[in-house]
Amino acid sequence: MDGITLCRQLRAAPETRDTPICIMTGLDDRASIQQAFEAGATDFVIKPPSWAILIQHLRYLWRSCLGARELAAVNARLQFEMNVREEAEAELRKLSQAESDQRRLAEALRDAAAALNGSLKLDEVLDHIIDGIGKIAAHDAVFMVMLEGDRVRLAGHRGMSRAQTGSAGGQAHCRLADFPLLGPLLATRLPCVIADTADDAMCASGCRMIPGTRSCLGLPLEIRGSVVGAIVLTSTVPGHFTGESAQRLRAFASQASVAIENA
Repeated sequence: MDGITLCRQLRAAPETRDTPICIMTGLDDRASIQQAFEAGATDFVIKPPSWAILIQHLRYLWRSCLGARELAAVNARLQFEMNVREEAEAELRKLSQAESDQRRLAEALRDAAAALNGSLKLDEVLDHIIDGIGKIAAHDAVFMVMLEGDRVRLAGHRGMSRAQTGSAGGQAHCRLADFPLLGPLLATRLPCVIADTADDAMCASGCRMIPGTRSCLGLPLEIRGSVVGAIVLTSTVPGHFTGESAQRLRAFASQASVAIENA
């Protein structure tokens, strides 16, 4: 096939649609040049070329394309973060209009967001997340896990003994199956509430749970459309967590996800 046809096919294929293409030809009329660019060519070189100049020309072309790709990726990430922040801020504005406990909740969310955005060190961010959720929702224990394939890593906790974590330093690894609460989080990317562990089929099937837990709430940590971990709050009181409380905490989970990604 000729170069124009090849260029069109490369542009139509997903794996090569962004590859820089320089067409080199003996045709230097305006129609041929226009046809090349309409086919998707990045640049057009007339034969015979100066090989030394051509090499530098292609190097510059490649650097320009890399720069454009990096800029597009940065813009996409910034847009994603802006959307997340706008959603969180919209939620905060709604909460600010409420009375009494709703107003205190909004203030706690703002304080937590400021703490999260104040550090780019992952360990510090994880500590801020654990501390921040404690100011927003009452609980007996809270732990945060990060997904690693078919296993989960305990990244932080409060209210758990060393024996319960299974490892010094909070780096315990467990099977994903030990936390059936995470199943719905991965499937729906929405908060999950177990009102009473005694009546829940998932917990009865062998859930690894803190002794004495009667209710729990799981909040997904989502980055770019994928769940990378979860925050789990537990209580010894049945029915302590509700769907309403889960929805109130989604703004904090969104802020936490952005802070983890940035760190």
